[in-house]
Parts: sequence; structure tokens; C-alpha cells
Amino acid sequence: MAPEIQRSHTQDCIRLQTPAADSAMIWLHGLGATNEDFVPVFKRIVSALSLNCIGLFPQAPTRPVTFSAGMPMPCWYDILGASPKRIINEEDLHASAQRIQSMINDLQNEGIAADRIFIAGFSQGGAVAYETALTFDKPLAGLICLSTYLGRPVSPADTSLPVFCAHGTRDDVVPLTLGKNTRDELNAMGLTAQWQTYPIQHEVSLPEIADITDFVSHQLAKS
Repeated sequence: MAPEIQRSHTQDCIRLQTPAADSAMIWLHGLGATNEDFVPVFKRIVSALSLNCIGLFPQAPTRPVTFSAGMPMPCWYDILGASPKRIINEEDLHASAQRIQSMINDLQNEGIAADRIFIAGFSQGGAVAYETALTFDKPLAGLICLSTYLGRPVSPADTSLPVFCAHGTRDDVVPLTLGKNTRDELNAMGLTAQWQTYPIQHEVSLPEIADITDFVSHQLAKS
């Protein structure tokens, strides 16, 4: 039987929680999206694995995006250009990652061990997930990055960090090349990234969610 999931929220974060939670996932949405986007994905994973888990879904602030003619939208950092590599405001990226690291620390204060906490993100949220997890000072359960790229070069704090990264082969928003380049950069840093592609556009598919579920199950079994 799937565990009962309770929901609460603040102005900028949704929280889902099963009874007796002993693990957690923080999901970061993409540019122009909302924190509701990955709630169904979290529920599917929790149900499939009967997890006792907390899900946190922070909302990015709304601000002008230079690359989109200054249009205000939810974003984790400003994008200045794309050629196709993204030119971004690295200070924004760093600030967003610090926000998520603070959430990790809060979870630890609740009794969730760092090695039972996953950071997951899609598109722009995935770049924040990379920045957050690669620079965090304790081993995490895993990093899940979908249809995204590395925002800036970093020196990973933990080269044993389990990484699942995936991309759609038909993605016309974040080109597949950016995902492949990021995979290669991770390998060059000494990380071993599990890389998957799917015949989809800039989106998430059911086979992809199934692979994420397997990744989560495997990593939790180790801790």
C-alpha cells in the first residue's frame, strides 16, 4: 500500500511528507514554471517504492530574464545569452544554490541524514541542482539532473556523489549537446554519471521517471 502523503506549504515552498519520513527529495522546476510541476513525479516515485519521504518543492523568484527581452518570469538565475552554451548570472546561480543548501541543513536538523537526501532539477532547476550538490560539504544520497547543463565549472566536494543525468534527443530548448558536454565535464571531475537519453523533447517521460525511481531505490539501499 502506498504511504499517505500530507501536504503543507509556505509562500515559496510546497512540502509533501509521509509518516515517519527517513529520506527526502528537493525538486527544482525549470524556467518560467512553478513548483507544482514535479509534485506528481515525486508522488509516483514514493508510491512505487513505498518510501517514507519528505518532498520539498521551492518556487523560484520572479524577475526579468535578459535573454527573453527582459520579460519577468520565475527563474533561478538570469540568462544573458545562449550560443548554444548558456551565459548566465553566476551570482544568481550561487544565491539559489545557497538557498537549497539551507533547505538541506534544515532537513538535517529535522533528523534526515544528508546521505538520505536527493537533489533533483529540470532545465534551469537542474543547473541549480548541480551547483547545490557539487558544492555541498557532506555526502548526499544522489543528484538527479534532467534536460540541463552545468552552469559554471566547479570543483566537486565529493567525487563519490551518485549522479543521474538524462536528456531528450529531440530537445530544442536545451540542446542535447549541452547535456552530453555536461556529462563529459562530470566525468573529467572524477564523478561517474549515469547518463540516459529518451526520444522526447524538453520534457520528462514515463520511462525516464521509471529510471529515476530505480536510481533512487538503488541509492537508498546503500545508506
